[in-house]
Amino acid sequence: MAPGATAILVAHFRRTYDRVLRVVDDLSEAQLGWRPTPRAHSIGWNLWHLARWTDHLQASVPSMTAVLTERLGPARQIWAADELAARWGLEASELGQHETGMLMADEGAARLALPTRDVLFDYLRRAFPAAERAIGAIDDVELTRPNALELAGNPSSRLTVGDAVTAHLEHNSRHLGEIECLRGLLGLPGTATQ
Repeated sequence: MAPGATAILVAHFRRTYDRVLRVVDDLSEAQLGWRPTPRAHSIGWNLWHLARWTDHLQASVPSMTAVLTERLGPARQIWAADELAARWGLEASELGQHETGMLMADEGAARLALPTRDVLFDYLRRAFPAAERAIGAIDDVELTRPNALELAGNPSSRLTVGDAVTAHLEHNSRHLGEIECLRGLLGLPGTATQ
């Protein structure tokens, strides 16, 4: 029997997350913070943003349909539960949409004082599996249902749960590409050349 659409998406999420973790595993603190220009994002910023947006997704999935709420129960972001903004000394109002870095000004991103490599990687390693678990609870029927979170803001929305999941996968892939490019500028190989 061929795998369903959700199983394929979960496999792609896992592969993307594995690639992200593999491509940054050898980087030093200095390499994580390096920027080729004053307004460019660092690899560290990209990792923080990937973890934040992924954490946001995993906490949002249960609210997308009544069935997902029943399957997953209430969810909370690791970011909020562990009060990471406060623990890391970050001002929540400066972190963009939903404190994820989305729509954050380049200047603000450049000033963002991220935690040490190990602390940032710990967050990544907790956010990625949480999202994989949430996405794994979506079956092929739920994938095609209207996303209640989108409907709440726009009653005429035609966006589905599947639209949210695939948009997130595309988003992660774009940031993985940005990380790969920054590695190249550092003179390091990426996953395509390893």
